[in-house]
Formats: sequence, C-alpha cells, structure tokens
Amino acid sequence: MRLILSITILLLTVGVLDARSKSRKKVTYRSTRDNKIDAQYAALIYKPVFSKAQRAYVPLRSVSVHVTIDAFGADVTLIQTFVNRGKESIEPIYVFPIEENAAVYSFTAHINNKTITAVLKEKTKAEKEYNISVEQGQTSVLLRQSKETLDTFTINVGALPPGKECQVKIQYVTELDLVEGNAIRFVVPTTIAPRYNPSLGHLQSADKTNAQYVQKTPYSMDFRARVLRSEEFKVVQVANLSHAVNASMSGESIDVSMQGIALDRDIILDIDIPPKHASPIVSVESYNEGNQHAVVLAFTRSLADFLKISKGRDESNTEFIFIVDCSGSMSEGGRIGHAREAMLLFIRSLPVGSRFNIIRFGSHYDILYKDEVLTMIYNEENAQKAETLTLSMDANFGGTELLQPLQYLKDHPPTHGRSRQIFLLTDGEISNTDQVIELCRSMSATTRIFSFGLGYSPSRALVKGLARATNGYFVFVPPDAKVDSYVGSQLGRALQPSLVNARLQWHGLSVNGSQAPQTIPPLYINDRVLVYALFAANPFDKKNASVDVMIDDHKISSIRLSDSKIRRSDTIRRLAAKALIQELEHKNRDGQGVEDRKAVEERILQLSLDHGILSAYSAFVGVEKSRSMDDGIMSDVSYIPIRVSKDDRYISEFSSLASVPVKPINDTGETLVPMPFEMTTKYSPQWFYGKLEIIATSIPSKTRPSGGFSESLDESDSVAADYDEAFVPTTTPSTLLSHDPVRWLIRQQSFNGLWKLSDSDIRTLTSGKELSAFSSSVTQNRDALSTALVIAVLESKHGQESNLWSAVVSKGRKQLLALGLNSSEVNLVIEEMKKKL
Repeated sequence: MRLILSITILLLTVGVLDARSKSRKKVTYRSTRDNKIDAQYAALIYKPVFSKAQRAYVPLRSVSVHVTIDAFGADVTLIQTFVNRGKESIEPIYVFPIEENAAVYSFTAHINNKTITAVLKEKTKAEKEYNISVEQGQTSVLLRQSKETLDTFTINVGALPPGKECQVKIQYVTELDLVEGNAIRFVVPTTIAPRYNPSLGHLQSADKTNAQYVQKTPYSMDFRARVLRSEEFKVVQVANLSHAVNASMSGESIDVSMQGIALDRDIILDIDIPPKHASPIVSVESYNEGNQHAVVLAFTRSLADFLKISKGRDESNTEFIFIVDCSGSMSEGGRIGHAREAMLLFIRSLPVGSRFNIIRFGSHYDILYKDEVLTMIYNEENAQKAETLTLSMDANFGGTELLQPLQYLKDHPPTHGRSRQIFLLTDGEISNTDQVIELCRSMSATTRIFSFGLGYSPSRALVKGLARATNGYFVFVPPDAKVDSYVGSQLGRALQPSLVNARLQWHGLSVNGSQAPQTIPPLYINDRVLVYALFAANPFDKKNASVDVMIDDHKISSIRLSDSKIRRSDTIRRLAAKALIQELEHKNRDGQGVEDRKAVEERILQLSLDHGILSAYSAFVGVEKSRSMDDGIMSDVSYIPIRVSKDDRYISEFSSLASVPVKPINDTGETLVPMPFEMTTKYSPQWFYGKLEIIATSIPSKTRPSGGFSESLDESDSVAADYDEAFVPTTTPSTLLSHDPVRWLIRQQSFNGLWKLSDSDIRTLTSGKELSAFSSSVTQNRDALSTALVIAVLESKHGQESNLWSAVVSKGRKQLLALGLNSSEVNLVIEEMKKKL
C-alpha cells in the first residue's frame, strides 16, 4: 500500500577531521529569512573548519518510485541516490514530505558497497546511538518524523566518503482516498512548500532548516506503478491528472510508468472502480506466523440508507462560514482565482434563511460581518455584499496565519441550537499545523470543517487533519481543474443529512480497544469509511464471527468474517497500527495533564515498536559496525536547494513584501544565469484502457526579459487572468449559454432560488422553443415555469455535472414550494417540462 515520496530538501553536513577536537559541533537550524546572507544564491554553500567560505555541490543524482496499488491501499518503495563529489566526508541530512496517514516500515542505505539496515527504536535512544557513531567516524543512518508538521520526515546519513555514492531506500504503506464515489486517488508529494511561521512573522523552510528554493534542479524522478485488478476489486481504468504517462493493461493489472519527471508538482493517479462495487468490503490478513489478525472494513452508504434512517434537519439552524486564504502565496498558479470561483458558487448555493459570513486571512484577518452574533441572515442584500467582496478578493494579506481567525471563531461559538459549517480554502503553507488542528478539534462538538487544498503542493496533513478533527471532509483540487465541481461536492455534503452515531457491533470476537477509528465519523452519501481492527488471537475459525454496521438501533450492513479469505501479509496490520497511533496523537495534544500525555506517548511508542512503523516518538537507526572508528569529526551545516512547485516561481518574504527570484542550478558547481521560462506543456487527463502513447498539448510559452527575471508578474499571472470570466455576474452572450449551459444557469439563479429567464434565453436553452410551449396543468406563474424548466434541463441533460448544480436545484425546488406548490405538484411540473423538452 502506498508511501509518499519526496526528495525536496537535502541538507548536507560537511565532516572535516580535526585532530584537536574530540567533540561534534552542534547543528543549529535557522531560516535564511532571519537574515539575508547568501539569499541570492541557489547553491549548496558550506564553511569547512579552518578554511575560507567556499561553494560546493553534492547533487541528488537519481530518484525512483515503485508502487503496487491493491484495492484501497498502496505499498511504495522510494529510492534516492546521492553522490559526494567533494574531497571530504559529508553527512547528508534531507527532509521530504509524506502523507500523514502513511506508515513507514523499512529504511536501508547502501554506502561504499555496504548495506545498512536500520532498526526501529525509541527516538532519544536512536538519536544518541547515531550521534555517538558519527562522532566515532562510523557510517550511520537515522530517520525521524516531525512532531509539528505531521507530514515531514528527516533522514541523516553519517560520513559519506568522498567520491562515493549513497543509495537510500524507504518503504511505506498508505491509504488511497475515495474521490467522487467511483474513483480512488494515489498521490505522491514531490516538494515541500516554504511555510509561514506566525511566531517568526515570515516564511520558513521545511522543518526549520535554512535550505533555499530554486526553480530548477539537475535531478528528476522515474515512476512505476502497478495497479492490481482482482475479482473482488476490478479496476476499470487509470487516469493521470498531473503528468503524461505510458500505460499498459492486462487481466491482472494496469501498469503505468513515467521517466524524467520534474519534482515541481505532486503525482496524482485516479483509479476508476466499478460504480456498483460491493459494499461493505472486508479484507483479513494474518501476521506473526498466523497467530494474529488484522481486518479492514470499507463501507459506502447509498441514498436509500439515508432516506430510510435520516430524519433531516432545518437548514435555517445552520451557520455557513467561509474562510479564504488571501496570503501572498495564493497569487501563484491561479489559486486566488480558484478561491473566487469557489466563493461565487458557494454564495449562489446557500439556502434562503440560513446564516453566513466570510473571513479573509493572511498575516491578519478581516471579517465581512463584524456582528456580535458573527453571522448574518442570507438575504438578497447580504448576498450582494458577499458577491461584491468576492470579486475584489486578492492575495494581498501577507503571510499565512490561520490560527488567529480560527481562535476568533472558537471565542464566538454558534448560538444555542445552531450548528456551524466552515469551508476553508487554502494552499496550506503554514508551519504550526499541529496547533491549528488541535484548536479545531476543540470546536468539533458544534463545528465541521470542509477543507480545500489548492495548488501543486498544499499541506496534505493540514487539509486532511482539519476535516478529520471536526468530522468534516477534505478535497484537493488538482492543477488546472475546475474548482466549482469540487465546491459542489463539498457543499452537497454540508447540506445533505449525514448518518451519525454509527458503530460496529462485533460478534464472536472482541477488539479490546484495537479498533480505529474508535468512533465512526459521520457518513455521507456515496462516501467511503475505512475501519481497522487488530486481534491478538485467531477468531476466524468460529462460524459466528461477524460484524454489524449500526446507526443507532438500525442495522444497515452485516458481514460474516468467517467467510473472508485470509492472506499472509503485514499491510493491513501496519495501516491499522498507524490509524491507532493517529487517534492517540490527536488525543495527546489537547486538554490533558502531564501524566496523561506521558501515558499516551508510551502507548504510541509501544504500538510503533510492536508493529514496526515509524512514529513521532520513535526513529530508525542503523550503524555499520565493521568500519574502523575515527574520532574527531566536526560538522557544519550546508544544504542542497529545494525545487519549488510549478506554481511557486517566487519565494516571497512576506515580512517585507519583497519578492526574491529563484534560480536554476546544475550539477557542475556553477550558478547558472537566470533563464527565461520554458514552454509549458499542459497535459489533459488521459484514460487508459490498454497500451497508450503519451498525449500532450502545448500552450504558449511565458517569456522573461533576457538576462534576469522580471520583478513584476506578467499578464498571465495577473488577477484578471487568473479569474474565470464565466463567473463574472454580468449579462453573458447566448454563445456562453450554448458553450457551458450549466455554469451559465447557475449564474443566472436569483439569490432565493428562482430562475427568471428572458424569452431569448429560453429559446437558446430549448433549441428555439418559446416558454408558451411549456405550459403546465399545475401553475401558470412565469417564474415557476421558468424555474421548473431550468431544473428539468439540468436533471435530464446534465446529470454528469450534478456536483455543480445539485445545491442550486435543491434551492429552486424549495422556492417552488414557497410559491404555494406542494411536493407532488413540484415533481409533476418538472416532469411535464422534461417530456416537452
């Protein structure tokens, strides 16, 4: 199951022998933005002891990722090869991103014709063992997880000899997210964006290092994926949303490969599964020589379940709060334009009578309605104010301080009897992820967060963590995708009733606290929930071993575990242990005393060691014992620059609002002259059924003045260029109605849900027919007829875009009720329209 890679930061420590010193110099991590020393260089810089400052390079030579995808999980092997081109031994230190739910289970290094296999130990013991071995001149490796950002890892490789290479191999398993009901998504993060640190007031490199960011690097990545096609989980097709690929298909698998990938954007694979795949799905694995078992249940709830069980709710008792990232980093890659598109659809889709507000944030925050109650009623006047504000939104709020506006919301909870739905749009470039998630967790009794990750490299730990901590839902908007379709899906989840109080009832066995999640999150229509369980004995020889999925007293599913095929593997076990650790980590960050926190940390460490997966309290360490010891190594920090994501062409110092251009480098030790931007190749998602060739279309190149980068953004980067003109609320020519009728119709809806189309619009919409051709036995009200006609067109002709229009159609149907029609009459008039189309 999968692991997520990246190779973004490599920090190098140059080791120099000093006969007069027996101690190792302490490494200090700082941000290069604290001072501007060497900020203009995109190069590896180090200062050996007793010598003048000089520049050198230790480039990353090659990267490869091999992944096997099976059902809802992936097993990933990441291999990175580094070469020491210098004349002295060095200690590479590098930081890379990985999704927060991935379980790292193996770490090895091949150095100087020797293989070092790291062992998992308690973190402080591992660090001590590593430091002692490096001081003694032994080749050693260390792998740790960050406690703060949740999705970054640090690797140290001690004493890489001159002229030698180091090949590092990391293996991990991870879940795949379900997207849009019938596809699962595998993502490989390839870069860590610089993140804003509110305590420092400026951007900070990943893991608090002083690594710099560059536009180009001399290394690239090769990628291979095998997607298994089993009888139980028959994959239909695979799409790559980020890169062009080679693909082939057989009865057993779909194989995808890519070569020479630039590490400037995440790799995104969408895997289509049959729309009517069985639910629930159960998988059972045995481990420890078959004496212990791990189970995963995957279940998806249908509309029928909701209609049978849910009681609905009053939308007027719901607050909708939109939090929009307007920091400087949102100016890149059209992110702020995506945020504006999303907000306009949100405003159009809100239920009449509900309450809402809009908060923009950066290094400060601004609230649209500064009222004691915090939210204002959704009426025509307030909707217009919100739309006007949305059209003026820009990425001009400086840094990214998300904690402050969220703290304000906590200090102003919803009034009694109301629930709160928060929609957060951000690129996630913050450093205090853990603080933000725990603050939101403290509001989860009344608040759900629906989060959107924008751009090429959003913080997946932040976007996922906020949703999970509050029983909401997260989505990542792929590059060049239409953001409004994702908005529609999220809004649909927020407006629809969810099934709460779900639980698993086990029969013939006991989980003894080894189920994760312990509390089942809310269930949404066609969304999937994964539940893991670990068993110390073999309960599956009992004929009555089963589990029921319950909603209060309603049984909605029942699975006989004794009928399941049991395979020997550690995949589910590792994912289950990781899920248990995540629950404990969340509990350990808020509202507990010192003794309670210590007990939780000990439980996390024990799970980590028992199941051989990395945690924030453990580390992998390995020492090559056969090499002779050589005391007296001193180290000084240096680094290899990080390639920025495709849409981060500038690294902005938000404290001064100045832009620092990033430069390309090569592997010869020379700083290259800044080059004009190359032609950008934009790949459309390609669907693979068999052996295909790479398909790509080119868009015009972006040029810069020769000899350097322009300090100002070019026309294609302007706010106006980023913005989707289809959402500008002005009269649109009928050509747009013909070209994109769904978005045009959404734009034409009145705030209360009615459509008041002109005669010309109706003729264009219905291929020349007049409204009189759509008379009804139910009503003669023109607004009612026009509204029913639009609903009929959307439901009968544009069903595949229901994510876009479902909320506005629901709003229109309710307004027909407000005009005096009952539910049967509303359905009848719409059906009459469909027959006459």
